[in-house]
Amino acid sequence: VDGVNFPPNMPLTLRFDATTLTPTSGSTATGTTGTFSSVITIPTTATTGAHTITAIAGAGTDSDTFTVTGGGVVPLTIDPNNGYVGISATISGGGFIPSHAFTVTWDGATTNTTGTVQPSGSFVTIFIIPAAIHGAHTIGVTDGTNTASGTFTIESTPPATPQPLRPYMDEGVSSPITFDWDDVTDPSLPVTYNLQIATSANFTTDSILINKTGLTASQYILTPDDELKVTTGVTYYWREKAVDAAQNESAWTGANSFSISQGFSFSGWPLYTTIALAAILLFLFGIWLGRKTAYTY
Repeated sequence: VDGVNFPPNMPLTLRFDATTLTPTSGSTATGTTGTFSSVITIPTTATTGAHTITAIAGAGTDSDTFTVTGGGVVPLTIDPNNGYVGISATISGGGFIPSHAFTVTWDGATTNTTGTVQPSGSFVTIFIIPAAIHGAHTIGVTDGTNTASGTFTIESTPPATPQPLRPYMDEGVSSPITFDWDDVTDPSLPVTYNLQIATSANFTTDSILINKTGLTASQYILTPDDELKVTTGVTYYWREKAVDAAQNESAWTGANSFSISQGFSFSGWPLYTTIALAAILLFLFGIWLGRKTAYTY
């Protein structure tokens, strides 16, 4: 910052907007001819855009415009910068527009986390890590003009494999057909479950009859449409696995077999026998009714 025609031999005050700065080198006062040449450092909290630099020496004052074109934003600090879905992370930074509203973004998408920048241009906020696939994600903060970002890594540990409960191995089941397994807990909640039913213990693609994903309970009752896909006289296999909110998947359980119980069917010889008995009873009733009518007359 250079100045001329100021009062000579006067202490020099330099301001960046309303902030008084101490020169890092050069003049701290005007010379005998009223000139000075000083070096100042632009504050790291300075936002992008126009700012005013003012020089004051005695009764003399003058100002000029300095435009920040970038680099004034302080990189985000994210603490912690790794963890589970649902964890609270403290986000802080600086170099934003003082007293201006800011918004937190997640992988570029706007979130509901907002706040107001402090008069110094810095900010601190708490952000709850949303459900997302494990791995690195970008957290950003913007005031509409300035943007800073950092990385948060979601854990990649799979949940425990749920243990099957019912049907038991080789059990015969009847409608309503219910499948049940252990609940699974995991730091990245909520946990959901996938269920498969197949005609092959290897669960080849062409053998899978029922494939349910995103089940929120550790139990599933086959719907009428599901039960149309299974029949008696066939051995079926079922398995399930757990998936946490970070999309980490447990291993599948082993293949558990079951069959559909043969219920009573009113067909074949039971049906024919019933028809024959009904015919005999109807015939005997006819004879009795005829004889009664004859005696009446």
